[in-house]
Amino acid sequence: MIRPVDAVHWYLFRAKTELNGDYNSDELSVSDYLKVTSEFIYGWKRSSTFAWGIGVQLGYNLGRQSLYPVIVYNRTFNPRWGVEALFPARVLVRRNLSSNALLFAGYEVASNNYNIKLRNACAAPNNSKVTSLELRQIDLKFRLRYERELLFFLWTGIEAGYRYNYQLNAFDRTNNTRDRLIDSQLGGTPYASLDLFIVPPKKLLQKAARRRK
Repeated sequence: MIRPVDAVHWYLFRAKTELNGDYNSDELSVSDYLKVTSEFIYGWKRSSTFAWGIGVQLGYNLGRQSLYPVIVYNRTFNPRWGVEALFPARVLVRRNLSSNALLFAGYEVASNNYNIKLRNACAAPNNSKVTSLELRQIDLKFRLRYERELLFFLWTGIEAGYRYNYQLNAFDRTNNTRDRLIDSQLGGTPYASLDLFIVPPKKLLQKAARRRK
């Protein structure tokens, strides 16, 4: 949800929930597998090509659920170049190739948090019994992305880059110690992806803009 306060000020609130884990219907416990990510940002629209804001995010970019500050910086410097940033999680430089083609370059912190219920309990270093693990993954992705309009409502994205693994470890979720039980040492790797996504038609956006005026 994004809401203008006046001609200059605005605020944004976003929330996402997931049931994320290895379970079946007989074992499902919402408290064990519920993952909540949310953010609140208060911003200033300085012009039609420049908006920025500050806020906080509650999420898993640091592996476990944490609260940390964020800065939004969206600016178009000229008809060809711009920046789209949600710092520190994502910073992208944008090149407008045409009215229906965009090129992005930058980085993104991609993270996941996943619960695993063990079939058989195992012993932790402190000799306590462990029946559930929390798998935390943090990747730093250096990205080059090309987006192009296929139809008035359908776009395609082609992305390639290098994924650096910062963390893929498992922690004791059964006890309050949150001891690290598995410490992996994975190397980086190149990656590529292809996707399709639906966007609001330009005529609909232009009509909505006229109504606001």
